[in-house]
Amino acid sequence: MYPERQSRIPGGGFWYRDVVHFGEEPLYPLDAYFTVSMMDLAQSYYYGRFFSMPTSSGRDTALVEGRPFRTSYPPRPLDISEFERRARRYLEHWDEIYEEWKRDVLAVVEEMRSLDLSLPEGVDGGGRPPAPFRVVEGWFRLYLLWLRLWFRHYELLMLGYMVYQLFYKFVKTFFPDAPDHHIAAMLAAEELDTLRPERELEDLAKLARELGIADRIASFATAGEMEEAFSKSGDPRERLWLERWNAVKYPWFYVSTGTGFLHWERRWVDDLDIPFSYLKSLLKESGGAPRRVDGLKLAEGYSQYLPEELRGAFRMYLEAARRAYRFIEEHSFYVEHLGFTVGYMKIREFGSLLARLGVLDSGDDIWLLTWGEVFEALLDGLTGWCNLQGPAASGRFRQRVAERRRLMEDMRRTRPPDYIGEAPEKVSDPNLAMLHGVARRSDGVLRGVPASPGRARGPVVVVRSPADLEKVRDGAVLVGLDVIPHVAPGAEAVRGYCHRKRRLPLPRGYIGKRGREAGGGGDPRRHRGFERRG
Repeated sequence: MYPERQSRIPGGGFWYRDVVHFGEEPLYPLDAYFTVSMMDLAQSYYYGRFFSMPTSSGRDTALVEGRPFRTSYPPRPLDISEFERRARRYLEHWDEIYEEWKRDVLAVVEEMRSLDLSLPEGVDGGGRPPAPFRVVEGWFRLYLLWLRLWFRHYELLMLGYMVYQLFYKFVKTFFPDAPDHHIAAMLAAEELDTLRPERELEDLAKLARELGIADRIASFATAGEMEEAFSKSGDPRERLWLERWNAVKYPWFYVSTGTGFLHWERRWVDDLDIPFSYLKSLLKESGGAPRRVDGLKLAEGYSQYLPEELRGAFRMYLEAARRAYRFIEEHSFYVEHLGFTVGYMKIREFGSLLARLGVLDSGDDIWLLTWGEVFEALLDGLTGWCNLQGPAASGRFRQRVAERRRLMEDMRRTRPPDYIGEAPEKVSDPNLAMLHGVARRSDGVLRGVPASPGRARGPVVVVRSPADLEKVRDGAVLVGLDVIPHVAPGAEAVRGYCHRKRRLPLPRGYIGKRGREAGGGGDPRRHRGFERRG
């Protein structure tokens, strides 16, 4: 039920379970066709065939009990001058390439949104192309557009990680005691589109205060109640605020409460109570801006301690890393959140269509089919629509769905290992080391990067989803599973938190924290929490 290449047993080498992107749950069959299958193709292309990178020749994925285990192949012998030539062009024209990249990605997403799956009632009016052809073409087109997003995703990403690592190593060479959060602060940009959803909520909260309707907004239990009341309101202030609320939904509410890779993640645009609850928490605050470290001043301070002949190299590495890291931070919003949210919404439209055509019991059954089976299901359902006889193979599709639903339940009860094979003595791939923390360790200690170091004491609240934010109280220590905007409002009330400092770019990885999580009745219990760094 998974793509053939990814259905094999892991061979030799080291394979790590990719929980950074996919978490602990087994992959749904259709998700695999739009994630790991495309990821291996696009990522390996830029590693092995386009840049010919000296760090790796590509990636592969093997699904074990539905969980993705990934490997990075060692680099092949190559002419380093070819890599330098191609990399230099990107580095010298990074900003203009990134602007073109952004325009193209947004165009791809718009084309995804525009795919028309409608079927006329009664006799077709003879449009061109015919409605059934347009629907089938849409399924192929969605696949190709999604694949194009993955190629754009990886085009700059691996090079960006390499540039960051060069700057990191440069700093550590001359300042071995420099704390990692200083390096992060030097790279931090004032404005990042990744955090734009949060900024839009802050602006909405500010507007509500200026209009004098903050208490009125906070009085609503749900976003739906607020929208219904404000749409019928005779108060121009409420109508103005509602207009602004609706205006920011696309694209800034097209964000996932997870990594964005999986169809079942809750997304703001699908559940407006998520951003609305954050908005209400912001309305309770004073509205003051958080204190920030001045990264430019910090960098200048480090520069002054270097010999004069090295200051130019330091500034060159810093400038390249700052440009590269804007992309590393922002690509996740444009591809993994906006792009994949639109894509998964469109797949749901296909699922609903198959249910209306009688091929599937429910639109959600589509996730248990393969990409090719969805194509066959569309042919079956559309043929039955055309000849007025209904689907002929619905029984087989429904039986397949039922069998796979049971198989998914069986796989959920399994616990595959964290890795297969021996960890390499040396990790040359910066993406593997920075994003996944793959490295040989001899002391058994799990280390992280303290982006905002300090000590705090309080009851630990583990936030695995937006629903867990309701448990957060003043003075708590928050531990998040991932670094994404949905945890930010809850973090405002806590004494300390174990994830990325807001507006500071950091590579993803794992860190560990021992703490006491507040249990039922206020009785604390021992807890070890892990989080993703993003």
